[in-house]
Amino acid sequence: STTTSSSTSSKKRKVAPAATTFHTLGLVDGVMERKFSPNPELVRMIDVVSRRDISRPQSLVRLSSGEVKGFFLLNRPLCDLLIKEAKRCAKACRLKLGQISLKRLGLQGAVSRLALECIIPTVGLGSEEEAYDIEGSVIYDGDRPLFDDYRYSCDPADAWSFSGSERSLPTHKDDSVITINMCLGERFTGGSVLFEDVVEVEHQVCRGIVHPGNMRHKITPCRGQRFNLILFLNKKSA
Repeated sequence: STTTSSSTSSKKRKVAPAATTFHTLGLVDGVMERKFSPNPELVRMIDVVSRRDISRPQSLVRLSSGEVKGFFLLNRPLCDLLIKEAKRCAKACRLKLGQISLKRLGLQGAVSRLALECIIPTVGLGSEEEAYDIEGSVIYDGDRPLFDDYRYSCDPADAWSFSGSERSLPTHKDDSVITINMCLGERFTGGSVLFEDVVEVEHQVCRGIVHPGNMRHKITPCRGQRFNLILFLNKKSA
């Protein structure tokens, strides 16, 4: 009977869900994607960003699971142009999952350099010599569609939930060692990051929030429309 009980118990045991990632995008028509041309002006603007454009970091939250730091990118025109480019790409490629990958935007190399050479050393989380793999997306959120004929759909991998017309992301961990979450702007209220169900950090335009990926957090409902640059950093295998 002991064996039977053990067997029954093992069948009921639940497997923990995989860590949430923001980068499982829906399939896009290949022809449309190939026709989308990145904006060379935006690439040049990112390439000239230096550590002088990153403010001194602030410690926003200290919990047993880790520390959350904040910094400002002192370049509002760059944030505005990133939003404009994200809208252009979303419309051209008919992306409706609330996220546009840096690879589709043609910005993978430029933004990776920005993160590794400017942001990470400035906030004291390593040096530019450390090797990371970086995945990134521009995320748009809120209760207002991008265009009049444009409606959100949900990526099941991200478990976005709806409350009326507002979107929120339930408590989760990121598939990263370090997460950089920078608010690019637009008109919005709400959409804060709640860490460990204890401390809520509000987004401010041009401010980046840096935290360990394994810190539990959730995104509260957002009204209006907001764009964020999300970067997941994982150390490269030796």
